[in-house]
Amino acid sequence: MLLFHALLTLFMVLVLFFDLKHYIIPNWINLILLLLYPAMVFMNPHPVDWLQGLYAVGVVFGVGFLLFISRLMGGGDIKLLTACAIWCGLTPALYQFVVITAVLGGIMAIALLILRPVLPWIMIKLRINVALPKILTMKQPLPYGIAIALAFLFVLWTGQLPGLKENYMALQAYYKPGAGQL
Repeated sequence: MLLFHALLTLFMVLVLFFDLKHYIIPNWINLILLLLYPAMVFMNPHPVDWLQGLYAVGVVFGVGFLLFISRLMGGGDIKLLTACAIWCGLTPALYQFVVITAVLGGIMAIALLILRPVLPWIMIKLRINVALPKILTMKQPLPYGIAIALAFLFVLWTGQLPGLKENYMALQAYYKPGAGQL
């Protein structure tokens, strides 16, 4: 089951790359995240309440759709939130995932509000003639997929995702001092 931890981590790193570089979260990443879930349910030696995952998808997509039509979030961000929500289910993991996403998004927004106007001024004063990355230039949108991916990695690697929780605890027990040594 460590395979799912590795795959989910890989796809979150891809989200970070694509959203930071291109301001796009490819649909194929969201599709793979959704398709990996039933594979995990069927391969898991522990029972998984997969209906909770489906309920979470419905709730997150519904709220996300309202945010999208209100122009408060982009469609790619909503799709990524929804694809991650299936892994959280309607559990405390979903609540923590959403709260951490909001906090990280807020921190990123504040940091960019400060950095975007200040960095060009500093670069002029220091006579640095280098183009700033897109994320640090004025009037660019906030690549919210970064906050989503980091929040999901947090709930993943702190063992909060239902269906992967038991595997995380077994992995943690294996790596305790004295355990699993050759």
